Amino acid sequence: MEIEQVTESMGVGSAMAADAGEDATILFPQGLPGFPAATRFALRPLANGPQGLLLLQSVDDPDLRFLVLPYLGGELPLRRSDLDAACIALGIAAEHAAVLLVVTRQPAEAGPGAPPRLFANLRAPVVLDTLRRTAVQHVLPSPGYAFRFPLPAAA
Repeated sequence: MEIEQVTESMGVGSAMAADAGEDATILFPQGLPGFPAATRFALRPLANGPQGLLLLQSVDDPDLRFLVLPYLGGELPLRRSDLDAACIALGIAAEHAAVLLVVTRQPAEAGPGAPPRLFANLRAPVVLDTLRRTAVQHVLPSPGYAFRFPLPAAA
């Protein structure tokens, strides 16, 4: 699934209102790890940040938000077979699956004004069912995936 398809199917874009309506809500039935009561989120464009990143924001608590990067294949070392196995385990049809990687920021070591360093959690991607508008943060079984994989500066 391409980034435009992910964002369009999940209600991200200029047409999205400041308050997420029910049609733009993504349900996390089990919540997120560490936030079991946080079950309703919306994807929003990131106002001032690295290109490609989105904001996964709680509908009920706007202060609860996460940076995410839609996984589109390419340079990050995730095996398609592992993602396909996750979809099967979660009961999500491949054509309706989208993968988001949770991103953390660390202040730049180069000094003031330098961009922060970004890391993606490859071990526990968020797998979205774009048809049912549900999602789960799924831990991949391979211990070889990093929880803090450094992203290139132009993420």
